[in-house]
Amino acid sequence: MKIPVEVRPSKVHGRGLFTTRGFILGELITKTPAILVPKHEVPEGHTLWPYTFDHEDNFLIGLGDVSFVNYSDYPNAEIIYNTPTQEIFLSATKIIYGGDEVFIRYNGADLRKVLGNPRT
Repeated sequence: MKIPVEVRPSKVHGRGLFTTRGFILGELITKTPAILVPKHEVPEGHTLWPYTFDHEDNFLIGLGDVSFVNYSDYPNAEIIYNTPTQEIFLSATKIIYGGDEVFIRYNGADLRKVLGNPRT
């Protein structure tokens, strides 16, 4: 199965994640493994800092293509952390056309949904 995203130059910042086909609201765009790192191990300014998401007392770091998703005040996708499988799902929050760049909101806004976590 062909992965429906690709990394290429972005007009917004460096490289970005782009779709190779369209997606409807709520559709899974891609998923990738993630690791949890205690916050004290990634001080502000650390090389990994731009690639972290707040998750309780830890930072969540998405591996693979999710790390290329750029920020927007008007995102077209969201990050969902699946606790049991330790994966990040990237899900469409609106219609995305083939060739569009995928955007999310940083600063914890992405982790509105956490699957398999009884405290959410």
